[in-house]
Amino acid sequence: MGGDVQAELAGTWYCRRLAGHKAQYAGQATLRAKTRKGRRHLSGYGPDDPAGSPSEQIIAGCAGSGAVVDGKYSSDTSTAAEQATTDQAKFKAAGVTTALWFSDPIAPAYGTKAEAAQNFYPEEVIAGSGLLDYDALAQKLRQQ
Repeated sequence: MGGDVQAELAGTWYCRRLAGHKAQYAGQATLRAKTRKGRRHLSGYGPDDPAGSPSEQIIAGCAGSGAVVDGKYSSDTSTAAEQATTDQAKFKAAGVTTALWFSDPIAPAYGTKAEAAQNFYPEEVIAGSGLLDYDALAQKLRQQ
């Protein structure tokens, strides 16, 4: 399945199932009380990434332009921890309740650990691209 198709499916699913509802699966009561604000997290793509743009547009269309925050990420393990720390602080400050991961397995492995280090526990939605849904790799993610 191509990136555009997957982005369209994930964006449509988000709109049908999550948009406009409280973030009931977040790990903190303060986030669970909020209406969802998603973060679309991409790795290895430039600012004109064609794979993520459809999902962002679809989610903005159903939930409003302020309901999704862009989170591009470079797949570079030498800077992954620093990127994750900076990104998660930005997302926490933006009021993100829900992480939508469109990435390789590196981004959420570092990202979820950076979230925990900042006492930030949003909902985690895995789009299933780039081996993200492979169990052995998912075991490396923060387990809370």
